[in-house]
Amino acid sequence: MARGLVARAESPFAFMSMRKPVFFVLSFLFVAGGAYALKGPLASFVAPSPAAEPQVVAVVPVSVAVVQQKAMPDLVQAVGTVRSIASIEILSRLNSQVTMVAVQDGAMVKEGDLLFQLDKADLDAQVQRSQADIDKDQSTLAYNQAQLRRYTELASKHWQSQDQLDQVRAAVASGQATLEADAATLRQLQVQRSWARITAPVAGRVGIVEAHLGTTVKANDPTKPLVTINQISPIYVSFAVPERYLPRILAAHAPQAVEVKADGAQGAVDGKVAVVDNTVDQSTGTITLQAIFDNKDEALWPGQSVRVRLTLSTDPQALVVPAEAVQVGQDGAYVFVVPGSDKPQRAEARKVDLARTVDGMAVLSSGVRQGEFVIIEGQLRLDDGTPVRVMKGGNAQAAL
Repeated sequence: MARGLVARAESPFAFMSMRKPVFFVLSFLFVAGGAYALKGPLASFVAPSPAAEPQVVAVVPVSVAVVQQKAMPDLVQAVGTVRSIASIEILSRLNSQVTMVAVQDGAMVKEGDLLFQLDKADLDAQVQRSQADIDKDQSTLAYNQAQLRRYTELASKHWQSQDQLDQVRAAVASGQATLEADAATLRQLQVQRSWARITAPVAGRVGIVEAHLGTTVKANDPTKPLVTINQISPIYVSFAVPERYLPRILAAHAPQAVEVKADGAQGAVDGKVAVVDNTVDQSTGTITLQAIFDNKDEALWPGQSVRVRLTLSTDPQALVVPAEAVQVGQDGAYVFVVPGSDKPQRAEARKVDLARTVDGMAVLSSGVRQGEFVIIEGQLRLDDGTPVRVMKGGNAQAAL
């Protein structure tokens, strides 16, 4: 009985002793499987990568332009507004009625051309009456002058009293004054009658005609102009530039008129600065200028907004490249330069000082020399030292 109990008590240890071989077999299989995995498909995740092979840098096709040295203007650009030198609203100077319209909407007129004719019948009658008054007063004056001659002769012989002579003299003087007043009245009426004929005070282009045949018009009514005339040639362009340019503008304006170009309907037109305002606008920090243009071809129109370019000076030996050659980075402007075609082609990034841009050309004050080649197409794929191939007579994009 005791042995049986002892045997049962030792049986768990006997079971463990039986499992030891199984444990060692499983451990061996696990290690062997791991080794296979390291050499198999999973080896790429844990195995060290092989030494990196040197990369081949692609040659980038580019287009180039030559750095040129030529005269370039120093420009100030602004947006201006075209203004008529004279914009005149035509008003009637009489209370009358329009009897004739001699101008059409939008017509071009010369100074003195007839625009409207007003009814002047009443003024004609007043002129006739005034002329009749003059005739009557001239007759009275002539009679008094004859009387004065007779009384003077009689008074010299003491046959006429001095008092009567003085009365005749006063009548003659009064008649002369009355005649002068009549003449002034006649001139006034004649002037007023001339107002019935309305003519163009300046040459220009008329707008929409507001008065038509039979229209009753009032004298000097600013709310109802008959028509408006804008002087087209010459014409002003008004524009403002920053006040920092004022000293240079005044210096250039003193010896001669500063040249100005404005973009008209048919291209750029030439003009000159006519007026420099006498005050800087403190709210905007600008100074207003007015340039005058002949405008014979009517390329500029009143009220039109135009781009204005003011030439302050000209640099006769400026270094110039196409504007697309200049790139802007964290350190400022730079260009890619390549040697001539007979040398190895590697792009060189070179810092430049961009002075200004004029009509698609960049003026550089330093960084390049005349005759060098700068890259104008393909720069986005370049770094300093990148191999390049210059495309001759073609587009770099077409070679990509």
